[in-house]
Amino acid sequence: MSMLLCRDTEEAQAARLAEAQASHKAEDVRVRRELGPAEKLIDIGEIPTIEYLESELDLMGRLDGLIDRCVKRLLMVRGLKSMSHSAGAGRGLKRIA
Repeated sequence: MSMLLCRDTEEAQAARLAEAQASHKAEDVRVRRELGPAEKLIDIGEIPTIEYLESELDLMGRLDGLIDRCVKRLLMVRGLKSMSHSAGAGRGLKRIA
């Protein structure tokens, strides 16, 4: 008798869980339909405030600045390297790999 009661309880819990999940999914669909284009704000994950967006733009600006400086440094090193190779070749020096 207790095994039968235990099985009924597990089945009832599983049924309640499935019902709750279905209800949650239906409510999510209803809310997204109600919000229309603004539903994309739900998927952002962060609170879409002006302060948050400003901090994101500031971070992007700093990263762009760092990338620009690194590219300039790379181009300068490549330029110096090509100048040293052409100067060495002009004097008839052999270059060792």
